[in-house]
Amino acid sequence: MLVAPAATAPVAPALTSPDDGATTTALPAFKWDAVADAASYEFELAGDPAFNSPILNLTTKNTRATSKDLVANGTYYWRVRGVTGTGTLGAWSEVRSFDLAWTAQPSLLKPTNGATLTYPSEALELNWSVVPGAAKYLVKVATDPALGSLVWSEPFETAATSFTLNDPLAPGTYYWNVTPLDAEDHQGGPSSVASFTWSWPSTTTPEVTDLVAAPEFFDPRFSWDLVEGAAGYEVEVNFSSDWAGSSKVCCDPIKGQISTLGTSLTPAEILANNTYYWRVRAIDPSNNAGVWNEGPSFIKTFDNVPPVSAPSITNLRMRDNLGDPATDADTGTAVVDTGVPIVVWDPVPGASSYQVNVTKHEGGACDWTQAIWQNTPTTLSAWAPLGWDGPAGDPYPSITIADDLNKALVTGASYCVRVRAIDRSSPSSGASIVFGDWSYLPANNEPGFLWTGPPASTSCSPCQMPGSAYNAPLTGTSVGQMPLFTWDEVPGAESYYVLVSRDANFTTIIDYAYTRLPAYAPRRSPSQSIGYADETTLYYWAVLPADNASGTGVSTDPLSSNPQSFTKQSTPPTLESPIDDEAVNTPATEFQWSPVFGARRYRVQVAQNPTFSNPIDDIVTDSTAYTSNTTYPSDTTLYWRVRADAENGTTTMVSLTWSATGTFTKQLPKPVLDPGNPTSGSLLPTIRWSTVPGAVSYDVHLVEPDGDTTTFTNIPAPAGTFTEMTGVGVTPSSRWMTVSTPLAARTSIAVRWAGPDNACVSFPM
Repeated sequence: MLVAPAATAPVAPALTSPDDGATTTALPAFKWDAVADAASYEFELAGDPAFNSPILNLTTKNTRATSKDLVANGTYYWRVRGVTGTGTLGAWSEVRSFDLAWTAQPSLLKPTNGATLTYPSEALELNWSVVPGAAKYLVKVATDPALGSLVWSEPFETAATSFTLNDPLAPGTYYWNVTPLDAEDHQGGPSSVASFTWSWPSTTTPEVTDLVAAPEFFDPRFSWDLVEGAAGYEVEVNFSSDWAGSSKVCCDPIKGQISTLGTSLTPAEILANNTYYWRVRAIDPSNNAGVWNEGPSFIKTFDNVPPVSAPSITNLRMRDNLGDPATDADTGTAVVDTGVPIVVWDPVPGASSYQVNVTKHEGGACDWTQAIWQNTPTTLSAWAPLGWDGPAGDPYPSITIADDLNKALVTGASYCVRVRAIDRSSPSSGASIVFGDWSYLPANNEPGFLWTGPPASTSCSPCQMPGSAYNAPLTGTSVGQMPLFTWDEVPGAESYYVLVSRDANFTTIIDYAYTRLPAYAPRRSPSQSIGYADETTLYYWAVLPADNASGTGVSTDPLSSNPQSFTKQSTPPTLESPIDDEAVNTPATEFQWSPVFGARRYRVQVAQNPTFSNPIDDIVTDSTAYTSNTTYPSDTTLYWRVRADAENGTTTMVSLTWSATGTFTKQLPKPVLDPGNPTSGSLLPTIRWSTVPGAVSYDVHLVEPDGDTTTFTNIPAPAGTFTEMTGVGVTPSSRWMTVSTPLAARTSIAVRWAGPDNACVSFPM
């Protein structure tokens, strides 16, 4: 048998390129000479001369080798050996090294070093030169030149050679640089560090106005000029000029630090009488604050009308159950002798209720510490005593009967009277109270009336209430405020029960009182007022005479007492702004209406349908104005209305009449795309558009040829840059800012700001 001679091992190949110790900016093509008997070659690339850290090991029949992988900068080693067709390994070549030094640096182009950028008219757009071999770039923005305090926790990565801001910055000086990355995220040489100043002109001119012409109360409205780029405004009202935190009284934030979205604000809760200082500052979409702008100080008053000698309660006077002589007692009158003492006065603008004090006039003075009726509340501009020493029974069981317990008038005694208005805050509990000044009838330490006593005692068994005995309100009448009930004395009757019902059968009793006099000024007790809601249906009322002063001896019921009926419809607010069909082109909508007598608060509703079945805004406020805390839909008719709510005791309220319905539309201006936007190119484009007054961010809407759409939201400045596009023609993916979406080769872009789309621009890649 013949045996083949052993194959000769190939000699070591001679390396030809790159030269030993060469420096390259990218992995080179490796070359060597062919050797005899070699059917292939084994190539090794490593990070150390002993080849313990191999990077690439391949077998090739060629005398060339390249790597499809990328490596970081550093010193690398390579060698080659031949391999026979039967697998016999040849000798290794010499080991050569080379230094990979991808150190190309971007040049920072824009903004120039030390430039000032003004928000929001100028976008923060950083531009730099293309770096050969770079697949993308890392952008660092910091507050120090060493870039140790990054604005964002990580550098921003983009495939573009420009960067546009995702969020507004706080005003100040910033530093930035750019580092290129290859396709394997290996870093190249960083650029130099440049600086820019981010400026936000946020000064404005504040002013305060009184919304109501009536001198009795001050309804403040704070307003200021628009600060471009503001997402909203922070408003502080303080009764200390040094802005002590403990002295702040307004205004609660609705989002972050923002107190209002618009350029005005009216406090939702009443302010106590005091001198106030106030200031406002703009807040950008990143919650960065502008400068404080101090407005003029103002004095908040309620029913403290100068001069001091002028009465705060006008036309304070006495009347009886038969009529109102309307004698003005402001400047003092002689004491009134009366058997039915009823105190009346003109309603006070801004008052939600009143307090009445009645005390004896003794020794030439009025001792208000011994007042019989102490701070008795009433929602109507009238007071009369309820019954005392009773009631001994309940002739028509229903709800609790209101009476004055042990408070009594004494025959032949003179009484002092004083009244003051109350403006109570809107919350149902814990409400703050603002008081007006006391007004005296006719003056302090002078008697207001002398009670001549009850009628002579006789018997009226059975006691009946004739229809002709009712005085007011009579059937067929309508009252605009809380009614004062009066009737003629029923011969022989010494006390009365008054019932008020929502139905003619008196099954829904809303008020039930006991009185010794033929008059009833509604209240629940010495310490609790009452209010009736405005309704389109009738109220019914009846008087049940009682034979005895204790309330016993009732021989009738409501249906047998010739009940009367009335409607209660107060004058609703008059809508002042926006006027009907007005086009509102500001982010927030400012509403204003006329005040309503007796209102404790107002309810404002905004809806997209005239039935208000699903309102988009439904708020309550103590003021006669409201600046919306939300934006409303654009290009559609919106409906709004206002209703006053009146006091019903201290913790509940009743609804008054809705105003007429007003209409308005939101029509926000369109951005205009920059005519210089790119129409084609090999670099990722930056798209620019005009600023819109009042806009705090923009949506960018992309429409592809196949109909797919994507909207990028909350772009803070009038420019945006794509951060990634892959491929040409129909590109499978792209990134705008930090949002990923498919993007076709020719894509239409529309910019909008909470309104209609603008015209589009398209560009091929």
